This record gives sequence, structure tokens and C-alpha cells, in this order.
Amino acid sequence: MSSSEMKQQRRIGLMLLLVGCSFLGHAQEENELPQDTISSEIKTTTSILTNVGVGFQWLTQLTPTPGGRQSGTNLSAFLYFDRWIAGAYVAIYNDEYTRTLIFPNDFSMNYLHGGIYIGYTFIQQKHISLSGTASYGAGDIIWERSSTFEDIFRDDFRMGQVALELEVTSLRFIRPMVQIGYRTMNTINLPELDENDFGGFTFSAGVKIGFYTKQQKSE
Repeated sequence: MSSSEMKQQRRIGLMLLLVGCSFLGHAQEENELPQDTISSEIKTTTSILTNVGVGFQWLTQLTPTPGGRQSGTNLSAFLYFDRWIAGAYVAIYNDEYTRTLIFPNDFSMNYLHGGIYIGYTFIQQKHISLSGTASYGAGDIIWERSSTFEDIFRDDFRMGQVALELEVTSLRFIRPMVQIGYRTMNTINLPELDENDFGGFTFSAGVKIGFYTKQQKSE
């Protein structure tokens, strides 16, 4: 074999070796993922949904009164972030409670209160959530003369309540909910009325209407 043929064979062998090494290196790169890609996948698999929202809440309530458990309306505006909710509310008494305080005049009781509340979501799943809330507010109770609508007796009060609420989160902008709570009132000084008449368990149902978004949050 001539020297020129040996040199040609060496060149061909070197080229085959380079091609083989290049192929093996390319195959190894395809099997390995960059570190930032691995970190991104780990973050995605361990991420959770974070709720962010703002809106209004309307509730029909059955609350303790001197005339038994009667209906009222609770309206509130709120901010929602992650598992926390905070807002302000106003509660209006809807029914009628009448007594003859000064014969022969009939008097109707009415009261209204408002305040702030804060809550935390203990269970947060795709379709439901369970939260605990605490509220504190102030208001007035009046005895109004039925014939002239004149306020004859008046006293202010403070009202506190803790509650559990179950919320349906399947819909984006409307979330039905039910609530059970327990409330207390400070001492009041009015004829035929006692703070214990307004304390006890409350039952509510209504909806939250607002704008909600869900953000990815890595643990």
C-alpha cells in the first residue's frame, strides 16, 4: 500500500471519528435539560392558584330581635387577596316590631349598623371555599311613633360577629354563598329592649358579585 493511500485512509478514519463524536454530543444535549428549564418545571408543578378580587356582597339575613328571628339585609364592599378578605358593610333591619310604650300610642322599633370585617379562607378548592370572618360595627336603635314617624327613644350600640361561610367559586363573576354566625351587642338603655334580644345565631344567604383573577404562585 502506497503512502498516499495510507494518508487518505487516515483522513477518512479521522473524519468518521469526528462525525461520531459530534453525533454522540448532540444526542447527550437532547437528553439533558438546562437548569433553568428544570427549575421552571419544578415551579410549575408546585404552584398554586392565588385569588385576587374586588366586588360587592349582598346577603339576606335571619337575625335575633325582640320579635324573634327576623329578616335583614347586609350590603358590603370587599377586597380579596390570596386567602384573605377585608371589607366594609352596612346592615339594615327589614321587619317590623311594634309596642304600645305610651298608651295609646304605638311605637315601631328600627335599627341600622355598619362597620368593617376581615376573613380568612381555610379551604380553597376549585369549586368551593370555606372561610371564617369577624366583623365589628356600630349603629343606632330607635323607637319611632307609628302615627307621626317621630323618633322618641334612641340609643347607640356596638355589634360584633364571628361567622363561617361556604362559597361556590365555580363561576367567574358571581359566587353564591351561605353563612352561619354568632353575634353579640353591648348594653343598651331603651324601654322594652335588651341587648340579649339581639345576640345569638344568625343565618344568611346571598351572592358576591365582582371581578376575580387567579395568579400562579410558587410555594
